[in-house]
Amino acid sequence: MGDVVIVVDTSGSIGSKELEQFAGEINAIGSEAQPESIRVIYCDAVVQGVEEFGPSEEIELSPKGGGGTDFVPLFNWVEGNGIEPKCLIYLTDLCCNSFSSGSRLRGAMGHRLAQGGTIRRNAAHPHRWLTG
Repeated sequence: MGDVVIVVDTSGSIGSKELEQFAGEINAIGSEAQPESIRVIYCDAVVQGVEEFGPSEEIELSPKGGGGTDFVPLFNWVEGNGIEPKCLIYLTDLCCNSFSSGSRLRGAMGHRLAQGGTIRRNAAHPHRWLTG
């Protein structure tokens, strides 16, 4: 399948219950999709940490963060590091206090977030939002 990036929201609104659910989802993705690698990125308002796992490794999360939430820095980090995954999956509760007034998530055409920031849709690595 190629390489997969899975982002784990580690902001203060995410508790141990959500992290357990996220870990279950990540392990299911690994066993069902069998990607070449899974890169787990921990992000709250900034990228807090990165772990890489091979195709048959059991994934145990080591979350870092606990601050506010901003979705834009992760996408900037992926682009800035030249990472081109087969897909990017963002595990989050969508609680974010940095939306600009009047902004909201918009699916297929991109996302206007975090004080007017824009996440561009990139056909090279489609992204999906998974929420509880």
